[in-house]
Amino acid sequence: DVMVGFPGEGEEEFLHTKKALTELPIYYFHVFSYSDRPGTKSREFKPKVDPRTKKARAHKLIELSGRKKRASYEDHVGDTVEILFEDRENNCWTGHTGNYMKVQVTSNSSLHNQIRQVHLVETRGYTLHGVLL
Repeated sequence: DVMVGFPGEGEEEFLHTKKALTELPIYYFHVFSYSDRPGTKSREFKPKVDPRTKKARAHKLIELSGRKKRASYEDHVGDTVEILFEDRENNCWTGHTGNYMKVQVTSNSSLHNQIRQVHLVETRGYTLHGVLL
């Protein structure tokens, strides 16, 4: 989880956060904007960050996260991994690796709650596609 727009966050602090996230070996992060909550000390902190600035900063980090996630998924094409299968739509089963990469395979058999070996063959958006071994 990465918060943008905490009171007092200036451009320098935001750029430091963005640089750190770019350089760290993190392939996905959830981005959200700070908002005042009743009963919290931060409600009193100044200066507040303009809502448009918070939105723009969040958008930049969401784009960065997406680029890093796709690049990481591409790095795994060709790997063989274990998948815990959970959902089925038509003949397409979806599950996740141990580090929560989303993977789909085609199978007429039920794979629900099974852990199976999958060879990863391609990416499509934010999903890896593979074949059962």
